[in-house]
Amino acid sequence: MKNDDSGFTLIELLVASVMFFIVLAAIATVVATTSSSAETTRQTNDLNEQARLALNRVTRELRQAQEIEEVKVTGGVITGLTFTVDFNGNGSIDTSPADPERLTYCWDTAGRRLLLTPDVGGGMPCDNSAALPILSSDVQNLDIQLRSNLWQHDGSCPASPTPDGYVTWQELDCAPLSAGVGNRDGALDTIELRNINGVAISLTVLTGARRQVYETQVNMRNKA
Repeated sequence: MKNDDSGFTLIELLVASVMFFIVLAAIATVVATTSSSAETTRQTNDLNEQARLALNRVTRELRQAQEIEEVKVTGGVITGLTFTVDFNGNGSIDTSPADPERLTYCWDTAGRRLLLTPDVGGGMPCDNSAALPILSSDVQNLDIQLRSNLWQHDGSCPASPTPDGYVTWQELDCAPLSAGVGNRDGALDTIELRNINGVAISLTVLTGARRQVYETQVNMRNKA
């Protein structure tokens, strides 16, 4: 009679166990990497969508704006912008907290947020606790350039005398005093703001190593 020994030796079991755990570890690594990549993609897409919606909102409201009343400048960079919009078309700027028509957008550089603050009466309300984040995080940079259609003053500053197709508030400030569009004091004052009818905005968001820049140029159609 022939003996038919069945089963596995201890060495075979050990080899099989090691191979099983190697395959299991490889599968777990692939699953973890895929999950992490999917989460990163989701977060990036969410952030980019927030940035697009925020910029679209600012663009839409600035396009209807009648006047830029005030700006906040921090370190030579515009970080706050107050303007008025007659949303209901009644010919006046309403200050009702429920439906404000004087708006301020601010870039919170420390918190990396883009904030919206309704009119609270007087001054630049960027530090108002009622400000609402419309883009809550990861705003690495917000570049606001104010433009004018008074083309005759393009290149009016001695430092940049060659016209470039854009009239900035600095060029309005450099214009001859007789022109009445600037006061040559090197600061952005009411006299320059009243001649601004265009705004160029560049918004940079950053998450991890991913950076996305959104840009827009707005003409203020209802400039008073």
